[in-house]
Amino acid sequence: MKKQTAIGLLAALVGAFLMMGLQHTETGDPISLFWPAQPQSDWRVVATITDVNESFGVDDRLYEDMSAVADPNFVIWAVPVGWRNVQFRFRTDADADADVVEVWMCAAANIRGTELSDSFGLGSTWTLTGGTQVGPNSDVYVDTISASDGLLTSTVTDSAADRLCLVTANLYGVGYLAFDVTTLQASTTLIIEARNR
Repeated sequence: MKKQTAIGLLAALVGAFLMMGLQHTETGDPISLFWPAQPQSDWRVVATITDVNESFGVDDRLYEDMSAVADPNFVIWAVPVGWRNVQFRFRTDADADADVVEVWMCAAANIRGTELSDSFGLGSTWTLTGGTQVGPNSDVYVDTISASDGLLTSTVTDSAADRLCLVTANLYGVGYLAFDVTTLQASTTLIIEARNR
């Protein structure tokens, strides 16, 4: 009887810690058993790109292949637990900078219950143009974006001259996004930021 009581008490304590948000994911987001609403989050930098990459061929789209790319300009971002409607914004060096970002997506590193690597599919291609609204590092926000969607549904908001344009994407069921910049304005830095809304 004492053993059952101790096990029950231990289970209750573990459950209480999880419900109180004392446990966190590797990205710092709280783990909760109940998520009545999507918590909004602050903006966070998910990629800093200073050079281009080639688009991935059909033989190179497994998670194990793409995660093995040893290039700091190719970024695979683990989507935080609980993030569903995610907004993206972009900063670049100057007005009229032109960049193209391919956004690849997959559900997990491996297919559930197997050791087989999951595959990335092309989510969307975002074509970006720098504006004049100044960002925090004397850089500027992208003001014009066009989205050519594949597997991902993107909504572009406030795409107009000298605005702060956003892309919102429903990432329900997506575990990883890979940002592959195939066109980058010469000698510039592209910063990609995200937040849950």
